[in-house]
Amino acid sequence: KISLAEFTPWYAACEKRLEAEMGATFKALDEDGNGVLDANEISNMFSKLRLPLGDGADVKAVIGEMDKSGKGVVSKEDFEAWYMATLFWKASEAEAQEGGEDEDDGAINPFDVPENAVGRLWWFFTLPIALVLWATLPDVRRPERHTITYAMGGFVGSIIWI
Repeated sequence: KISLAEFTPWYAACEKRLEAEMGATFKALDEDGNGVLDANEISNMFSKLRLPLGDGADVKAVIGEMDKSGKGVVSKEDFEAWYMATLFWKASEAEAQEGGEDEDDGAINPFDVPENAVGRLWWFFTLPIALVLWATLPDVRRPERHTITYAMGGFVGSIIWI
């Protein structure tokens, strides 16, 4: 079982990650960097999603739906409010929650034998090198190992192995 004290930091980190991804999406869409999305940038966004809009009236309708301030452009706040109401956000939230339910910490265990025959054969032939690498290189994907010391240790160890 997970206590509230354990759950709260995890959930806050997931929420911050999703908000950071949303901010990065806005920044990528804001081609001229002026902090708002205009009609051309909205049209480009839907083209990138392979959802081409028709004429300028369609673009204006989308802006009208997204623009809560009534300025004719979409600010970052407007974009965030719209994005959080879309399926993109809901799917990202569901993915983050499913990720939290998985008890695997992302570590690779070389002793996990695959279920199918081809996987077992490949596992058997690669086991010696996998064991040596597993024993000599730190797994820097673990949260407690997100430090420069582990990163440098992994980098130097990789260079030595190469």
